[in-house]
Amino acid sequence: MTALEQYDRLESIGLWKESAGAQRREVIVSFGNATLVLSDKNENPLTHWSLAAVRRVHKDGSSVTFAPDGETDEALEIDDELMVKAIETIQSRLRRGLPKPGRVRWLIGGGITAMVLALSLFWFPGAIARYAASIVPDAKAEQIGQQVLRHVVEFSGEACSSQLSDKALRLLEDRLIGTRSNRVLVLELGARNSSHLPGGLILINRRLLENYDDPEVAAGFIVMERAIEDETPPLLALFSTMSTANVVSFLASGEISEAALKRYAETRVTGQSQLPAEANLLTLFELARLGTRPFAAALTKTGVDTSGLAAGAIPRAEQRPLMRDGAWVALQSICDGD
Repeated sequence: MTALEQYDRLESIGLWKESAGAQRREVIVSFGNATLVLSDKNENPLTHWSLAAVRRVHKDGSSVTFAPDGETDEALEIDDELMVKAIETIQSRLRRGLPKPGRVRWLIGGGITAMVLALSLFWFPGAIARYAASIVPDAKAEQIGQQVLRHVVEFSGEACSSQLSDKALRLLEDRLIGTRSNRVLVLELGARNSSHLPGGLILINRRLLENYDDPEVAAGFIVMERAIEDETPPLLALFSTMSTANVVSFLASGEISEAALKRYAETRVTGQSQLPAEANLLTLFELARLGTRPFAAALTKTGVDTSGLAAGAIPRAEQRPLMRDGAWVALQSICDGD
């Protein structure tokens, strides 16, 4: 389910109280996929409520107070008439056809249990994972990515950073990616060369910077992770590692257990790296105007046949340098600190 098209870009200001004793704070209210998203003034998501479960608890003139169903003292006060109307309109669409309160009450408890069992037994788990991945808004995907990253650093340590090196890393991002939807982090990934997480986070092993004479190898692995993302979205990969019951729980609550996030994080650091289709990889190398030979040579060391990659390289005359020597030297020392 998605919010009605006419409201998908609607935003308003609201006053949010996180708990009974908390001070009210000003938040930005916007719509996600079947959710109401509350963000701070920097557009960082604070929480989200299922629209189907939001209830109106009070009205005082033009000001309406909403709250999520369940054991919570959260409350949101909105005095924007258009936003209030939008919330109530979408709720009506989402709830249409559902049993009215007082009818078949056993569905609230036993029915949910029966649904989970039926989904586990009869509905192909991959279909549930694909559906869940398809409805997560970008802001929520970024939030999940940061949650997974916190577990990744338990295995790999904190991402490397230094003032001068970070500028060089941003130059490499701009050259290869050119969008804010992907960020590159440098970590100690053990035997793995690269990985990626939901929300556009690409991880590369520090040795790709320290053990090679030019940036083409690290760039190749960044492009490879982009190709893998295109073929298998990272949220789909995450939901595919979860049980059907846990995916259904996410669809109902919008939350993933820390245990599931930690298991997934471990696979992103210690699991075997997936390889994309060669044709897709070559297309991205061509778009980046990047040569494939240094990357292919590094990948050959892992036992992969890269003859097709080397043969499919664009002519040297069409390739563009990645960065100046000074920036590359700075980037190589990113894990040495300032």
